[in-house]
Amino acid sequence: MRTATTIFTITFALLLSAPHADAQSLKKGTLSGVLSSASATVPNAGSVNLLTTPANEFFILTQYCAEDPGGVILSGNTMGNIVPGPDECTSYDPGIAIPLNETLSLTDDGGGEQDALINGVVSKK
Repeated sequence: MRTATTIFTITFALLLSAPHADAQSLKKGTLSGVLSSASATVPNAGSVNLLTTPANEFFILTQYCAEDPGGVILSGNTMGNIVPGPDECTSYDPGIAIPLNETLSLTDDGGGEQDALINGVVSKK
């Protein structure tokens, strides 16, 4: 029982200390802000930094596209992997709130060089 309590306490403490993104308010069901896109070619079995989110504005990821979405992994340096859908492009509605100063990167699984793209909205809260 003591071990279970210790594990729960540690897990809860880690969750509280993890970085988070504050959600943006929606106006009439849509996001407001400036549309932002970033794209890169990911080398075979390599990785590239795609985008670092602003330090004072929010980035809401609205779409991720890759030639082979299962073969290239989109991840944030603190939030981990962002799961794509089975199609070449996955839309997130209304979007995924990405933490401030988060570096989004792409990693290829070794299936060959791939192009990838993200779209999102940069907004003050």
